[in-house]
Amino acid sequence: MTFKEYFLAESIKSVQYPTQLSQQEMQDSFKNLSQVEIDQLGTSNFVSKEQWPYFRKYMLLRSLESNKKTDPDLTAYTPGETWILFNNPIIKKWHTDIVNHIVPIEYDTVIFVPCAKTKPWENACKGTYVSYNKIRKEYGNLYFVTISEPLAVVPSDMWGSFPQYDNPGLFSDPVQRSGLMTDDWKKLFNVNSRLQTPFDVGLQQECIKLLGNVIKQFIINNKKKNPNLKMLSFVEDFKGRGTHSQMLDIANEIDKTLRFYKRERPREEPYPYMKKTINNIR
Repeated sequence: MTFKEYFLAESIKSVQYPTQLSQQEMQDSFKNLSQVEIDQLGTSNFVSKEQWPYFRKYMLLRSLESNKKTDPDLTAYTPGETWILFNNPIIKKWHTDIVNHIVPIEYDTVIFVPCAKTKPWENACKGTYVSYNKIRKEYGNLYFVTISEPLAVVPSDMWGSFPQYDNPGLFSDPVQRSGLMTDDWKKLFNVNSRLQTPFDVGLQQECIKLLGNVIKQFIINNKKKNPNLKMLSFVEDFKGRGTHSQMLDIANEIDKTLRFYKRERPREEPYPYMKKTINNIR
């Protein structure tokens, strides 16, 4: 998912910044942060410790505004929160079960695509999943699989039934994590620069490693079941190595010549580029 897609999916105008929180909400906002992240609060360019409970609630309200089915217990806005999220029974069971999910025999090609803010993805009416669903209908042999934080993989036959989460906490770009531009920070805090949400780089890499290994086992199990199953992906970013690319690096099960950009040019819909690429491979 590009930053533009992430940011446009948010609606900061319709969500009021909270001014009152219960004592429990205040305490809970810190409980899943790592010590590194707690220590970052209030330091250079980071949200202050006093404002963090309110800002976290603000991000949660925006998650719910974007997708009213979002489970608040399945939200994570920092690597520390993401790491704790992996112990949630829903996520834990998903990881255990998904590695044994077998691609139906009628499909000969698996296509990995990035997750998107707008959920669920089945019958999506906006965003990149319009293109993905269109291609799915046109090609009867293509099986789409979403690469996701924190679920690792979401097969297309579960695009309408997967746990509804929001997990921007692993994005390296602080703007992607918060979804706010400089002008938005000025409106909220009267500051002339972008602030950051807490970000434990070490835990980010541990989370990516865990998710990459889930993807790896999913691919290995499906290759054992069907050795002729082709695997390709459309998740590469134009700038830098995004989390999805890093997860595929850890999995290390897809030929690098079959790993493609998300689209031909930034901000273009992926449909024409993906269709052309798929036709060249077939």
